[in-house]
Amino acid sequence: MLDRTIPPPIKSITDFILTKPSNLLLQNGMPAHFVAARVQPIVSVQLIFETGGSWFVPSVDVNHFTAKMLLEGTQKHTSTQFSTEIDGYGAFLEVGTAMDYASLDFQCLKKHLPRLLELACELLTQATFPAQELDKLKTIAIQNIKINNQKTSNIASNELRAMLFGKDHPYGYTMTEESIAQIEIEQLKNHYPLSFFKQPFRLLAAGDISEVEIKHIDNFLGKLAISDRAKKEVVHEKKYTTQSIYIEKDNAVQTSIRLGKHVLSRKDDDFVPLNVLNTILGGFFGSRLMKNIREEKGLSYGISSSLGMLKNAGYMVVGTDVKKELRQQALDEIYKEIRKLAVEPVGEDELNLVKSYIKGSFIGSLNTPFALASRYLNIYTHNLPEDYYDHQINRIDQVTSEKLLELAAKYYQDDFTEIMVG
Repeated sequence: MLDRTIPPPIKSITDFILTKPSNLLLQNGMPAHFVAARVQPIVSVQLIFETGGSWFVPSVDVNHFTAKMLLEGTQKHTSTQFSTEIDGYGAFLEVGTAMDYASLDFQCLKKHLPRLLELACELLTQATFPAQELDKLKTIAIQNIKINNQKTSNIASNELRAMLFGKDHPYGYTMTEESIAQIEIEQLKNHYPLSFFKQPFRLLAAGDISEVEIKHIDNFLGKLAISDRAKKEVVHEKKYTTQSIYIEKDNAVQTSIRLGKHVLSRKDDDFVPLNVLNTILGGFFGSRLMKNIREEKGLSYGISSSLGMLKNAGYMVVGTDVKKELRQQALDEIYKEIRKLAVEPVGEDELNLVKSYIKGSFIGSLNTPFALASRYLNIYTHNLPEDYYDHQINRIDQVTSEKLLELAAKYYQDDFTEIMVG
């Protein structure tokens, strides 16, 4: 009989093989990846358009609104008819843009998959861009900007990206009321063929997928015409400044602090060790910054350090919000913790704790087929080998205190870009 007074033995997490997708080419030559997990009758489909990412487009504003307008009317449906039908299936569908790609995503019961695929194809080939719908979207977007521009945290984050990359760089650009007001419907119609219509894509599907669902997907998305126009290689020059800026807002209760700098990319061999170092600094609730700034000094409710991994850049951000009169003290304490990591080795107990936290978080993030698909999206976006995550646990285990000291000496110098708003 099981003795419940005796706890089960603690076992270390070891490497495991991530469920691999089935890979094939659709009829039109587009790559497709299927992560099958036939537990519940739900299917997720994601189309990734690299040409629709901010990196490849002449106007981030036009690109964003082109994507948003796909759902506002087609040759067969008004926006109301379209959304009503989607809701009637209990499905979810959205079109959006990110810095490195644009996407069309939907989730539905698998019995509705053929119809959702038909509607997705309709968006990609028959969007009409009604002018009155654009006016509504612009009004909403401008109102959101007005609200966000009252938040010191939003201003600080936007200013930091502009300082790290340049205000006109796709990774540093932020839409404004003025730039949105200038958008005209003809710009969106002209941009449609450059971002979605006949543009190449990569497909990721996950969930209750069998040969039947794969055939449905190929019969619809595989028959989309694809332009043979070669993708242009685009280079954007970073305009990186390490200056310190303070933007005063008289009515602000708190000051938002952001520190940032460029680091390595996800493809770099040192990415995992740097992620461990970042977690120790401010990547979880037991981090050094949380202990110092929140628990010991009581300067802020929360503080964090994170790594932003984009396809063509990697950067680090430390962020917190404090009382206006305490901003310099908080900033000094942040730099103290950063400098300490560059000169003092991390202790074995602390290192093992953080490794266990990262490994546990990694395992816990793989609990659904949709989560697995998101991992493979990282792989394809960053041009990583398909077995990249199979060795993740081993990479974490191999991180040493000496390696962290080396990386801290390299990346944790006093050349941070610094912005305070409040």
